[in-house]
Amino acid sequence: MVICGVIFVSEQVEKAISQVYNKYNPISFYVRPHLTLLFPLETELHLADICAHFGSIVSETDRFSVHFDGLKLRPENLLIYLDVSEGAEVLHFLNRRLYSGVFEEFLDVNRPFYPHLTLGHFETEVDMNRGYEELKNFDPNLDFIAERLSLLERKAPHRWETIRTFDFREKGS
Repeated sequence: MVICGVIFVSEQVEKAISQVYNKYNPISFYVRPHLTLLFPLETELHLADICAHFGSIVSETDRFSVHFDGLKLRPENLLIYLDVSEGAEVLHFLNRRLYSGVFEEFLDVNRPFYPHLTLGHFETEVDMNRGYEELKNFDPNLDFIAERLSLLERKAPHRWETIRTFDFREKGS
C-alpha cells in the first residue's frame, strides 16, 4: 500500500485559500489543503503496525498553532506555497519522529523537510511566475490549531483516502 501522513488545515483556512488552491494546485480535486509530514511511500507493513507508530507519536504531542506568513516561490520545484512561521518546530519534530522506527529506512537525508502548504504547482517557470504575479495581493496571514494527524492511503494515481486520524493531546493533558 502507498501511504502518507498529513495535517489538514482548518475549515476557516481552507475557505480562505480555496479559490487560489483550486485554481493553481492540480491535486485540489483529489486532496484538501494540507501539510505533508510523511511523504508518499510504499510499504508492506500491516495497518496495525502503521497505526501503532502514528499513535505513539501523536500521544506525545499537544495540539499546536500553525501560522502561515508569506507567499513564497520554490522555483526548483515550480511551487508557490505558504510559509509556516509559527508551528514549524513542531512540524519538524513530527516529521522526524514519523521517519523513525518502522519508517526510518524511508528517510531521505538529501531532502530536507521544509514545512509549507503548497498553493500551486506549475508546469513551467513562466507559468509559476505568472501565477505569483496574479497572487501579489493575496493576503496569506492565516492560522489554525493543528488538532490531528491523518493517515492517508492512495487508492488511485491522485486519489487519497483517509484511513485513520490520530488526535493530538489537549494542551495540558
